[in-house]
Parts: sequence; structure tokens; C-alpha cells
Amino acid sequence: MPDKAVKILLTTGILCTAFAGLLWATMQDGTQYYLEVEEVMA
Repeated sequence: MPDKAVKILLTTGILCTAFAGLLWATMQDGTQYYLEVEEVMA
């Protein structure tokens, strides 16, 4: 692989990992995936 392609792939991988880590960290604490009907209507 050319040197430029390696740099592009490495940069893309680092940015994707950073974005996924940030998303995971912000959603980890208060995320609830399912609410009961009674909880929504209360």
C-alpha cells in the first residue's frame, strides 16, 4: 500500500474510534432503552 493510503486509513480508524468512544461515554449513564406505558403516561 502506498504511504498516503496507510495514513488515510489510520486517521479514519482513529477518528471512528474516538467518535464511538465519545458516543458510548455520553450514552452510558442515563440511557434507558425501554419505558413501560405507565411510566410514559405518569
